[in-house]
Amino acid sequence: MWVVKNLLIVVVIKGRWSSALIIYYKMDDYNEETFASDFVENLIEEFEKEARVEAAWPILVVSSKIRNQVWNICESVGQSARGVPATACRLLERFLSMSSQKYLKEHRDTVSWERYKQTLGKQLYLIIVACVQLVAKNCDRVTHVPASLMRAVLLKAGIQHSKSEILAMEINVFKTLNYRLPTWTTLEIAEFLASLLGLSKDAKIRNTLIPIMNLTEYHRDVLEYHVKAWDEAIRTPGSSSSKPAGSTVHNLHMCAGVVSAAVRHLRPPEANDAAQRLAAALRADACYIKAISDVIVKRILPERKKPVTNILKRKRRR
Repeated sequence: MWVVKNLLIVVVIKGRWSSALIIYYKMDDYNEETFASDFVENLIEEFEKEARVEAAWPILVVSSKIRNQVWNICESVGQSARGVPATACRLLERFLSMSSQKYLKEHRDTVSWERYKQTLGKQLYLIIVACVQLVAKNCDRVTHVPASLMRAVLLKAGIQHSKSEILAMEINVFKTLNYRLPTWTTLEIAEFLASLLGLSKDAKIRNTLIPIMNLTEYHRDVLEYHVKAWDEAIRTPGSSSSKPAGSTVHNLHMCAGVVSAAVRHLRPPEANDAAQRLAAALRADACYIKAISDVIVKRILPERKKPVTNILKRKRRR
C-alpha cells in the first residue's frame, strides 16, 4: 500500500496476477460527512443522467414473468443476494431499450422489426444469463459464475446454448450498454440512505430493508403501475407533475421509498419525518417519495408473494 499525494494505491496480488486499486481521497479534509455529501451528489448526478437517457428513449420495466425467470436463474447459480437479480433486470431493460433504439435507426420497415422482435424472444434466456453474469462479476469479484454453469442451468430448462454462445452474448450485452454497469445495487443505495437518517446501526431496520427491497424489485411492475396511477390522479389542468420526467420510477427514488416504508413498518411515528428528510437530501418531491412508500406498504408488502424460485424445470421430451 502506498500513499502518493491524494492517491491511495493498493496492490492486490492473486496468483500470477496483480492489479492496482487506486482510490482518490483528501488526506486533510476527508471525513464521514464529506463522503456522505459527495456520495449523495454522485447518486443525484447518476439519476439525472438516467432521466436524460430515458427522456430520449424509454426504458420499459420487464414483466413479472420475466423478472421471475431472472430471479430463478440467479437462485440457481447462487447469486440471489445483495440485489443481483434486481440489477440484472435493470441491465436487461437497458439492453432491450438500447438495442431496439439502435435497430430502429437502421431499419424502418415493419417486417424486419417483427423479425427482430422474434429473434430477441428466442434469445431471451441467453440475454438474461449474460446480464446475470455481468452483474455477478461487478458485484462480487471473487465469486466466479462460469459459462459452463450457466449452460447447465439452461439445459435443465430444456434450452440449449453452447458456452461460446453464452460468452458471446455477454460481450454483446456489455458492448450494447457502452461498457457501463451500475456501481451500486439498489439495496446498497437503500442502506446508504438509511445511514443518512442515522439508522445504519439499527439491526432491525437493516434486516427489514432487505426483504422489502427484494419484494419491491420483484414486483416493480406493480410499483410502476400504481405510482403512475397516483401521479395521474393528483394532476389538475395546468398543474405540473410531482413525478420526475420519464416513464419509470427511477432507482434513487424507489430506494428512498423503500427506506421510508421500512421506517413506517418499524417506527410509524417517524415515518413522515423520514420521507421529508430523504426528499430534502435527494432534492426530490416529498409527496412523491411518500407515494412510492404508500404503494410499497399498501400494495406490495401485504398482498404480494415472495419471489418464486426453482421453476426452471426440465421440459419433457416428446
